[in-house]
Formats: sequence, C-alpha cells, structure tokens
Amino acid sequence: LIEMDEFAFKRADYVVFPCEEAEEPYYHTWNEYASIRKNKKILYLPTGIVGCSARITRDEYRKKYHIPEDAFVVSYVGRHNEIKGYADLKKMGEELLNNQNIYFLIAGKEEPMKGLDNSHWIEVGWTNDPHSLIAASDVFVLPNHETYFDLVLLEVLSLGVPVVLSNTGGNKFFKKFQNSGLSFYDTVADAIKSINHLKKMNKLDIEKLGKCNRKIFENNFTVEHFTQNYIHVIRQIAEDE
Repeated sequence: LIEMDEFAFKRADYVVFPCEEAEEPYYHTWNEYASIRKNKKILYLPTGIVGCSARITRDEYRKKYHIPEDAFVVSYVGRHNEIKGYADLKKMGEELLNNQNIYFLIAGKEEPMKGLDNSHWIEVGWTNDPHSLIAASDVFVLPNHETYFDLVLLEVLSLGVPVVLSNTGGNKFFKKFQNSGLSFYDTVADAIKSINHLKKMNKLDIEKLGKCNRKIFENNFTVEHFTQNYIHVIRQIAEDE
C-alpha cells in the first residue's frame, strides 16, 4: 500500500485534498510523506454530498427500539474499531449510562468490538437506513482517532443534528464554523462534559443547534457547492498549464 501511494504521489502533477487538515493522518502514519509532498502542487476541494433525510419519523424510530420520547439519545454510525474511536465511545457510555434517561443508539457491525451490556446501549447492527437512526437522536458522536474527511459528518450536518467530535484530522476543518452545533473534544472527559451540557439544554435550544448545522451544510457542502468548487479547481489547473 505504501508503494502504491508513493507511486501515485511521485507521478502526480497535482494532488487534491478536501482540506489541509485531511493531510494529518498522512503525516502521522507515513514518515516519508513530508518529503514526498514537498515539491507537489497541492489543491484543496471540500467534499459535497446529496443531503440526507430520515425514512421514518423520530417518534416511530424511538418506538421501534422502546426508547421514551423524553429520553436523551446519543447516536453513532460506523465501524466498531480502535481507529474509529469506538473504545472511547464505550467509555462515554460507561460514564453516562449511570443516568437512566440517556440512551446510546448505535449502527454498524459489532466487530471486532462489541457494545456495552446495558439495556440503554442499543446496537442495531448493519442498517440501510442510518439516517433515520441519526435523526431520532439528540446528538451524534464522531470519536475517530485519525480521520481524513468523514462523509458521515456531512450526512449528520444535513440531517440537522448536533455533533460532539474529536479534535483531529479533517474534523478540524469544521472549527471555523463558530456558534454552531459542533462541539470539539480532546479527551473522553471533555466529550462527556459536552454531552452532559447538551442534555441539560431544553429541546428548542438543541433544535436551534441542529438548524445551525443544517445551515452549514446548505451553505458549504451540497453537490451544487461541490460542483462550483470543482470547476474552480480544474480552471486553476488549466491556467497553470
């Protein structure tokens, strides 16, 4: 894999990343990256997606898993492994599930790691409808240890749900969006504080944070925005030549 990457980087005239912060995992995991990158023409093009929507309502989804309407629900969708931060998510659950009115709603195969043995920790397994699960929650946790530019974050923004996310890699790109429903953390303890802070807020204020996230998506990460940015990058390359 390293040989393939080296082959590609050395022969490319231009390298396009979604953002500068997305390069962080390369620096962290590939010692030669800095020297290989040095003389390259690097361009940045933030990713865009088609906005997501829930197939079933929040109430219906909660009823399906016997979650009370007034419960505070934390969601996660993704692989159950160390690099995705699943172990940290479990630590959050161990601390927060002492409160009987919190539920964790988790999607993704339970491998290689398994969830907590707690009736308020709900593993739905692999699903073709992750968007209804996310929309049924009050906050989404994105706990990755290393990350490039996680598409699930764009999906959550488009669904209008607040996010508690690790301060790493491509996640850092989103720190520029002030006064939003994005709470960054460096430690598990910080993440727990952010979740507890959200839990203490009233429903309308949580919805306002979600609407801020939806607005971030609409103003920056739709397919239309991506298309315009893509054309701009191609023009840059054409003008260089």
